[in-house]
Amino acid sequence: MGTQDFGKIVAIGIFYGARIWYYKLMFPLMVSVKKMKFIAAAALATTLITAVPAAAVTIAFQDDFSSYGTASVLNAPDGTFGGNWTTTSGTVDYLAAGSDFSELCPAGTNCIDLDGSTNVGGTFQTTQVFKNGYFNVLFSFSGSNRPGSPLDSMIVSFGGVVGSVIKSFGLVGNQTDFGVMFNNIYVGSAGTVLSFADGTVGGSDNQGFLLKNVTVELAAVPVPAAGGLLVLALGGLAAMRRRKAAAV
Repeated sequence: MGTQDFGKIVAIGIFYGARIWYYKLMFPLMVSVKKMKFIAAAALATTLITAVPAAAVTIAFQDDFSSYGTASVLNAPDGTFGGNWTTTSGTVDYLAAGSDFSELCPAGTNCIDLDGSTNVGGTFQTTQVFKNGYFNVLFSFSGSNRPGSPLDSMIVSFGGVVGSVIKSFGLVGNQTDFGVMFNNIYVGSAGTVLSFADGTVGGSDNQGFLLKNVTVELAAVPVPAAGGLLVLALGGLAAMRRRKAAAV
């Protein structure tokens, strides 16, 4: 074997040895990079799933009965309430702080006595119609503060959801007394009003439930843009999984 042939053999050996060492060193690194990309995509998807922001709650209706004058009005006509409320099937009393019977309203606030002064309790309902969305209904009340009225009842209705509650003299409460039935109520295009009615327990004796404040919220929903990012991230994650499977 000549010197030239020996040199060729050595060169070929070095070449193939270098290739072997290259793949031994670089292949695991390439696999690691792919794994890191996959892990990063998974982390992004997880972040979007857990951190998709919610739109701010929108107040659709709110009333604490503080804007209807400084004088109490017994058997209050609809005009008392600035076009916001109407009374059917009986009467209600508007009780203003510092005026007649204001001691019945808790903590110096204005309130509505759902069992007016005609011995026929009323149904007090919004004139506003709520439609096309999910709604939360919030309100606070107390049982009658008149001595001699140990129990009273109230019926609340919104979007086909109807709940009733009984309270003893002076006890306060809010929508949580009904559990979660007034959360995330869906109302379609037909719409609904919100109503509070004097119940049959202790009703029609001029000593009814006292309604203190009412709020109707348009329930929060996920922001559409964030939802689009989430779909995009999940699609990219699925594509990487397919590529990895095809490579195997």
